[in-house]
Amino acid sequence: MSKKIVHVSSGDKFIFPFIEFLKSELEISEHTFYIYGLKEDAGVCVLSDHGVNVLDLSNNKLNYISLVKDMYLSNNIILHGLFNNLIVFILFLHPWLLKKCSWMLWGGDLYAYNKNKNKVLSGLRPREFIRRQVIKKLGRIVTYIRGDYELARDWYGSQALFHDCLMYPSNLFKDYPFSHNNHEGINILLGNSADPENNHLELFDRLDKCEIRNFSVVVPLSYGDQENAEMVLEEGRKRYGDKFKPLLKYLSFDEYIEILSSIDIAMFGHKRQQGMGNTITLLGLGKKVFMRNDVSQYNMLSDLNIEVLDIDRLDLTKLDEKTRDENIRLVKKYFSVDRYKSQLKELFE
Repeated sequence: MSKKIVHVSSGDKFIFPFIEFLKSELEISEHTFYIYGLKEDAGVCVLSDHGVNVLDLSNNKLNYISLVKDMYLSNNIILHGLFNNLIVFILFLHPWLLKKCSWMLWGGDLYAYNKNKNKVLSGLRPREFIRRQVIKKLGRIVTYIRGDYELARDWYGSQALFHDCLMYPSNLFKDYPFSHNNHEGINILLGNSADPENNHLELFDRLDKCEIRNFSVVVPLSYGDQENAEMVLEEGRKRYGDKFKPLLKYLSFDEYIEILSSIDIAMFGHKRQQGMGNTITLLGLGKKVFMRNDVSQYNMLSDLNIEVLDIDRLDLTKLDEKTRDENIRLVKKYFSVDRYKSQLKELFE
């Protein structure tokens, strides 16, 4: 029996909750997953299931044959991110597949354009040419941030259709019982990881200009670039002493949510779409969120009448109750499970 829907993904943290969601909420028998770059401790619960294949293209030619065969037999190919150069090359060699490909756009795969456009090394030119040709001919781009879709059209000449979808369960509203903890002072979250694109030092500089000093600074550093994490750790301790509260160990989901529930203000310094799972969770918890006004998620959330604030106008007052409650209502409405299920069903048709 042919496989109707083929998914291709890295072994990232998003894919396994996605598979589990499909198993529990939708019919999954027609889905086949090919997962590459799998970490040893990731996704153990689903790897033994029918339809989930570990993909090792570098050492196993049978993987390549199986993948391409299932792609041809499928009605729909879902590309979870577009980071892997070998996957891109496979699609370039089989252009007949591109129209039935849907690119679930993650962010870094789109904004790689900014890193690649100025590179002049001759060895990198063919790779970017191949990538551009593939993106240009994909059938659909899947995202809930229309601005990212527009950038793909502008940067890559994409002719893809736009499919509005919340993409992963991490982007869904969840009603947590401890969303309005009371505490002394102001708890501030800076960034969502140790990735340098959080621009931690810039956020520190902005924070240092504020007159209010009765705050603690929480910075997630367990995930991402650990060299950058060490630099941020040293600088944060130097500036804020015991007010600096770095998160250096991996936390369980419940532990992390409990920390987010204690936050009053979140500051994000990304210059591109990033950290949306954290942003949605914080807004759903009624928190005050600052970000750059020139990133696509700022415009998307503002268009939904969800109040996010311009990082250039940082102030350390807590969000007023009326705005908090309206943000929670709108996040609950837009980022709902029912809406997500409907979007997935339409994507898979």
